[in-house]
Amino acid sequence: PFIRMPLTYGNAFGGTCEIWIDKESSIDISEPLNAVGKGINPYQFFEEIKDMLATPEGYPRYSGKRELPNIEDPRNRITKWDDRPLPKCWATVPLDSALHAQRGIDFPLDTELLDFSVQVKEGIFHRAHPDWIIDMPPAGVEIIMEGLTPSGNVSFNLPLLRVMFDYIIGERTGTRELRPQMLVLLPEEMRFYLVYKYVFPFEPEFEEERSLRLRIEEGWIAD
Repeated sequence: PFIRMPLTYGNAFGGTCEIWIDKESSIDISEPLNAVGKGINPYQFFEEIKDMLATPEGYPRYSGKRELPNIEDPRNRITKWDDRPLPKCWATVPLDSALHAQRGIDFPLDTELLDFSVQVKEGIFHRAHPDWIIDMPPAGVEIIMEGLTPSGNVSFNLPLLRVMFDYIIGERTGTRELRPQMLVLLPEEMRFYLVYKYVFPFEPEFEEERSLRLRIEEGWIAD
């Protein structure tokens, strides 16, 4: 039994395995959504590898030991070796994982021009697990954390705080409002903080003035 378990993607479903394609050669196969986890089923790739590489008799072959993940969704437990659940974890999603890429980038393919264009979506700025991305909460909503501290439940209200910035870019001036992007909870320290973000493109000219001033106002962002 475990007394402590790091809540990392290395202990969630996923993984990478070495598959032998002949007596002297092997390839690494990874779960697309989490290459560093546990529980990958190497045998599910055998038919595809055999068709693509025309492997000799007796190959592909896997001689490693299979492990089950330590962290899983209690509502969707692994019951069969062929199960491939979404990796569950509280940690931030690694930037190089497909789990992050699939919500932040579209890869449309123009088959006539062979032009791979990338369309970046707002999801690229999220780092939380998909289950932890929520709609914008209402102003002053109460947050209740259960079972995260020895002393019992912890609750607080989101602050009524708007973060604005005034900018000057050459002859252009304006004001933008940052959006609450991330709520970081630190129950053991009895504190939390909000991260605000706003992304907008601009093309500055050489030697033109660029300045920005942050300021706060009371209230909450209007959707």
